[in-house]
Amino acid sequence: MNADTDARILAELRALHELLDPTPPEVLAGARAAFSRRDVDSELAELISDSLFDPAGSRSALGPRLLTFATARVTVELQVAVHGDRIQLLGQVVPTGPGIVAARSGGERITGPVDEVGCFRFDDLPRGPLSVQYRAAGVRPVTTDWIVI
Repeated sequence: MNADTDARILAELRALHELLDPTPPEVLAGARAAFSRRDVDSELAELISDSLFDPAGSRSALGPRLLTFATARVTVELQVAVHGDRIQLLGQVVPTGPGIVAARSGGERITGPVDEVGCFRFDDLPRGPLSVQYRAAGVRPVTTDWIVI
């Protein structure tokens, strides 16, 4: 076999695979979101609590999803309410203080202020992989893990 034949066979196999077993859109969105998290200056806040997996079952199926992310010095608490294909995001950063937050969801990036008590809000984000980045004067930026909403 030569290189042209190999390339043709691989292209045909790739097309057949895409036809019979396409990659789900949410997997592609998650991969793109993870790749976009290439901010090496930011500290990663890991998910430590998710009401979706509350063993006590106290979360209502219709209520908002509560998420907590943490680093050694900062905690980011999120409340996510789903409204069809859009979400409302309420959050608080602890320790409190003013700053800027960027919410990345469904391929969109929206920034907004964090008030003096550490609170922020976004009313109309698309559903999909979600991550939040917090920046404040004099501290290293903090970025949450990605979570699918």
